[in-house]
Amino acid sequence: MIFIIVADIMNKRPKFVTPNTTVQEAAKIMSEFRIGSVIVIDNGKVVGILTERDILTKLVSKGERPETTLVKDIMTKKVHFINQKASLEDAANMMVKYEIKKLPVIDDNENLVGIITASDIIAFEKKLIERISFLMVSRKETYVGG
Repeated sequence: MIFIIVADIMNKRPKFVTPNTTVQEAAKIMSEFRIGSVIVIDNGKVVGILTERDILTKLVSKGERPETTLVKDIMTKKVHFINQKASLEDAANMMVKYEIKKLPVIDDNENLVGIITASDIIAFEKKLIERISFLMVSRKETYVGG
């Protein structure tokens, strides 16, 4: 059994903004780094997450202006976290339970140390399966005896 922890595959440099950042500024960061969310930090603590879905459902669909709307006005405030020492299975289970695709990762002192996404888990699992299948198909048959 392979035991993989969140710290093994998380993105160790998550992008973040403050609650008073404009949505337009946050969207530029998301676009520049080709990511679907930014974590919202206030006084060193995670206070929310802003996702593409937040922007679409709480801003664009309502005709609000991204250049004047602040992140704190549309961010998701109820954020689920996972500890960096948790298993990959725990992260996947948490995502399924809460129907979320992104989990900020914290250390034992509750400091933000990364982010893990459903895509990260899928990509890792795919690589793991490819490695194991390579072993199975590239192995030569060994015969013992006559």
